[in-house]
Amino acid sequence: MDARFRAESIPSLNAMVASHARVRPSADAIVTPERVISFGEFQAGIIASADQLSVHGVTKRSRVGVALGETFAHLVLLFAIGRLGAVAVPLDKRWTVSEKQKVASAFHTDIVLIDDDEEDLSPLSIVQVSEDWVHRQSLITGNRQEQSSPHDPFIFSLSSGTTGSPAGPALSQAQLFHRFVNQWVTLRLNGGDRFLSATPLYFGATRSFCLSTLCAGGTVVLSTPGMIAEDLVRLFVDSKATATFLVPTLLRRLLALDDVSLAPLQQLRVLISSGAVLHDDERDEVRRRICPNLFNYYGTTEGGGISILTPEDAVTGAGSVGRAAFMVNIETVDRNGVPVANGEVGRLRYRGPGVADGPLYGADDIAEANEDGWFYPGDLASIRDDGFVFLRGRDKEMILRGGVNIYPVEIEAEISRLDSVVDVAVAGYPSREFGEEIAAFVVAQPALTEATIMAHCRSKLAPYKIPSRIIFCGSFPRSESGKIRKDDLVKMHIS
Repeated sequence: MDARFRAESIPSLNAMVASHARVRPSADAIVTPERVISFGEFQAGIIASADQLSVHGVTKRSRVGVALGETFAHLVLLFAIGRLGAVAVPLDKRWTVSEKQKVASAFHTDIVLIDDDEEDLSPLSIVQVSEDWVHRQSLITGNRQEQSSPHDPFIFSLSSGTTGSPAGPALSQAQLFHRFVNQWVTLRLNGGDRFLSATPLYFGATRSFCLSTLCAGGTVVLSTPGMIAEDLVRLFVDSKATATFLVPTLLRRLLALDDVSLAPLQQLRVLISSGAVLHDDERDEVRRRICPNLFNYYGTTEGGGISILTPEDAVTGAGSVGRAAFMVNIETVDRNGVPVANGEVGRLRYRGPGVADGPLYGADDIAEANEDGWFYPGDLASIRDDGFVFLRGRDKEMILRGGVNIYPVEIEAEISRLDSVVDVAVAGYPSREFGEEIAAFVVAQPALTEATIMAHCRSKLAPYKIPSRIIFCGSFPRSESGKIRKDDLVKMHIS
């Protein structure tokens, strides 16, 4: 595509919000537990906040740490940062002071925005913000004109590598716009939606869905993360939400409720699950008991959406993560980057207009993820002739036992079919004889025995895939997005 056409045809994120404020100023933009903010008020807050940031020295390409909670000010300030052509550095409000200092320093932030003025992040420069701060009368004039272009860097899209240290690329507004188009087309979010934000805004997916909804002209309903399942259902009803994103952990908590309690959620138009594995039997139960309109969204914080399993493809694509998202090209390749045949397992890679094409900052395993224009999320997969993508495990989680490649997800899928199994994780551990052996970590009801699991595995799996150890656990250590930390499981239970 001609670069000039591309630049002229992509609006800035602020231009989209400004358009809604001009055409529909009284329409609901954000709903908080305390008040409703119209698009007109939202746009005024963005302009005033950009001016306030300028007073604190923020200019084009400044890096602004955002350590804010689930507030109206958080969303306003993301747009205000973009209006100035500055770059946002997300910092989780729940981190300790030392964690915030470490990441803010690593990304060379100029200032850090916080909710609490008692928090000392020295030697970092901090600014406390509030709704009053957002609406404060501008102290300067002449900064009303937007300073950014769609191709300026807008936000660091941070994830965690194997070291746990946040890292990732700087995304431009144009790349975010293409991710939003992807969501509007394949997840079917639109300007008529009321999107309930039930997870922290620090999460890349939550933030993206909220910004996408606002740019489309829809309404974002903010909640307090960590709500119990009953209160979450009540909020769905009270807010008249039509769409939401829930990690599998939250969906499992909802499934613990009875059908009468869950009945109101059947009216949701879009229910998105992402961030961790939702097993086939769990997907079926979610569709049956919570909402039939379940979209399983497979993607990464760094590279954006990869594939989507739609409600219509739930049967045909059972066991898969769906087919390629809009304008995304997916391949599976060998270690030399040569495409493998459909049905064969290879390293998954993908590219598209929403995938970061600049340098990736941080942990080594993430810094190596972007090669020759392709993004490698670190997953092994096979692609069926009809385009459905089946994950076969993590590239670095693949178990090499006696020279044979073993994919944990295949074993996990079989063990999870046992009725008493609540959750399962399979990982390799060092073996003098075979190089690696297989351990299955299982959260289950008390009646389930190791003998039952082993008998089931022997009936369903090749002998070399049968776990050497079955380890029962009360729960699994997880990342903030709900992914099981398998390295920690092995360290905790296998000496």
